Amino acid sequence: MVQMGLFGYAIDYDVRHIPTVVVDMDRTRESRDYVASLRNTQYLDIVSDLPTPDRAYQALRRNDARVAVIIPPDFGRRWGTADAPTVQVLLDGSDSQVTGPARNAFLRPAGLSGPNAVDVRVDVLFNPQIQTRVYTIPGLVGVILQLVTVSLTSFSLVREREQGTLEQLMVSPVGRLGLMLGKLAPYSALAMVELVTVLFVARVVFDVPIAGSVLLLLLLSVPFVLAALSIGCSSAPLPRTRRSRCR
Repeated sequence: MVQMGLFGYAIDYDVRHIPTVVVDMDRTRESRDYVASLRNTQYLDIVSDLPTPDRAYQALRRNDARVAVIIPPDFGRRWGTADAPTVQVLLDGSDSQVTGPARNAFLRPAGLSGPNAVDVRVDVLFNPQIQTRVYTIPGLVGVILQLVTVSLTSFSLVREREQGTLEQLMVSPVGRLGLMLGKLAPYSALAMVELVTVLFVARVVFDVPIAGSVLLLLLLSVPFVLAALSIGCSSAPLPRTRRSRCR
């Protein structure tokens, strides 16, 4: 029964309650009913009501929302007529798992069929083709970099202990801090070379664009690499030696 509960409730791949911003330039009862119908689908959560489409676009860029709904000023006038009102929808396509459910919310909202139909124009930002690799490859860059850096330092220290050279280094005049810096420095340079190689392969082979400054990305990767290498050092603890032995 515990397993049934875990697999039935805890493991849920349905994407719902997507953060959404609304730009209602009509401000009529019809536009409010339309926003309420979108909320009733449970796919979207209206988190903010913004005044202009530019503010909605900036909210998507800041990742404050994943969907933006722009209702035109003539929505109420064209509601229920043969000339259906047009609603513009901006979707954050960087996550393909969210884009599909967000589109489903606009296919057939509750209570909007027949004469109350709405012409929805969907624009997918940041990943117009909704390619999965654009979403997965950047995450794999971090995962691969962390796995390799942790393995480098931990395997190096374990090999030193097996060969008995680590004890010799501990009784040498070099302190523990100097020993750790000596281990981290070459592997940090190797990890940065690996990062550049992985980014190059992601851009050339998988056609994943790199938006923004590459130099800033490399600079921000330095603390991540150092932290991952430090995790590798902590996984292989140094032997304890007494000062009398060092003398």
